[in-house]
Amino acid sequence: MRRGGLLLILVLGLATASAEPVERSFNGATLKADYTAPAQPGRGVVLLYPDASHPKVALWQSLQEAILRGGFGVLVVQPRGAGASCNGPWRRLHRAGMEEVGSWFDWLLRRGITRVHFLGEGRGGNQVAWFLARSRHPALGAALLLDPLVWRADRAAARYRREHGQSLEPLLERARELRNQGRADELLRGIGFLHCESVDVTAAAMLSYYADEPNLDTSRLLADLPGPAAVLVDPEHEGYGRLERAAGESGDEFHTLSADPVAGAAGAVVGFLGERGEDGGSE
Repeated sequence: MRRGGLLLILVLGLATASAEPVERSFNGATLKADYTAPAQPGRGVVLLYPDASHPKVALWQSLQEAILRGGFGVLVVQPRGAGASCNGPWRRLHRAGMEEVGSWFDWLLRRGITRVHFLGEGRGGNQVAWFLARSRHPALGAALLLDPLVWRADRAAARYRREHGQSLEPLLERARELRNQGRADELLRGIGFLHCESVDVTAAAMLSYYADEPNLDTSRLLADLPGPAAVLVDPEHEGYGRLERAAGESGDEFHTLSADPVAGAAGAVVGFLGERGEDGGSE
């Protein structure tokens, strides 16, 4: 397991003393999270969904602490792909994250929560946005997307070659052949995949993460979000310009993270929730 997976496990141990560890079954797997109820009446819960591959300990600790100080509840989700699969077959699909976000939303509704806000980072930001773009419910609150995934097939191919030292297209072609033959669960063995240097990956998973899919580009989803949204982006993010333009077109807030992204992100998130998030409306 690479460093990223271990860090996410550490992040999930940062919950306050009042946090409740939660484990539940979903689609044959065990989902895990830490839940802290709202400290102030009428405050909603912020569902935090990190990027499973590249979590940032200091950032997520700062976000949790700031949100809790604001009186909101927090549900910190451990994405099922976190820290796993580099030592065994990777079968998880990217869209499974979207389904898990929806499952946790339902869980909060059953706890009597009437307003749920969503904060996703990186790939987790895309999964949050994808879920929200397909959802309509009165309890859906604000979306906060931190350096969310953007997508262009040519850039994905170049990044794959840079990170894994081989061409992406032959692997995708083999995965497509297997899928077309009804063998999508068959393994491509010992390939580079996300943060893993060498791992066995199903054809379905390979296509889910690397084949051209418009909804992997979070900038395309902003206009379809049901409530207010804020996009917080590092100026070095490869999709900075695209996300800024999309946020402007959809009327969403856009924040450039400062030289101190930990403090900047926490302040922007809490300020946005305090000003606009609770009523779920727009300006």
